[in-house]
Amino acid sequence: MSTPGQMVRALADLFDMSESSVDVLDRGLAAAGLRAKSPRGRAATQVTSRDVAHDVIALCMDASIRDTPAFVECFSKLELKGGQSWTYQGVPDDPDIRNLQEHPRLTPKGILEGGLFQEYPREDLPMAATFGGSLASLLEHLPDLTDMRRVEVRMLKELPGARISFKLGEQRVEVDFGKGGERGPDLGLCTIKSLNMPFLLSIAAILRTDKRTRSKIPQA
Repeated sequence: MSTPGQMVRALADLFDMSESSVDVLDRGLAAAGLRAKSPRGRAATQVTSRDVAHDVIALCMDASIRDTPAFVECFSKLELKGGQSWTYQGVPDDPDIRNLQEHPRLTPKGILEGGLFQEYPREDLPMAATFGGSLASLLEHLPDLTDMRRVEVRMLKELPGARISFKLGEQRVEVDFGKGGERGPDLGLCTIKSLNMPFLLSIAAILRTDKRTRSKIPQA
């Protein structure tokens, strides 16, 4: 686990920003109650996955210092709307061919609690009722998911909306928050920020004591 100061330094490196710029945003979130307040120096406490998730959202918004807390609060509270899952299945006569079987649409209750025909891996990657909680959960669990093949977190600034998509083993999943599943003409007018698996693993390492290779933020 890291202190707020260590988190700021790590995020500044990952997002290729000055440490002072990230520190100003982070302190603004703390003042707004969006990051747990902590003294700096030897008395500093450890950051939580919620703290890191909120700082990541702030850095993705490209908003002014004054407006950033409102954006973070808005995105953190985006409601889970549901999603979709598929399973890759092999063809008996040809092991090199795999079909993608689509399952019934995921409901918020199905993702959170399970249910009949709700094919979501809750035990591996539990989601929350909001985007902020779900992003925090992803950062907590991702380093331990050895079967994870792909992860993407996408934020649509103007709608607002977000989507967490991943491929875990033979299962492909998309989970939408707010208007994260938007596919209409408004999507082309949105500022889209996407974070890929190597970058998310680097962020998740802030919550761990082990050292991992850091990957700079991908260009949107």
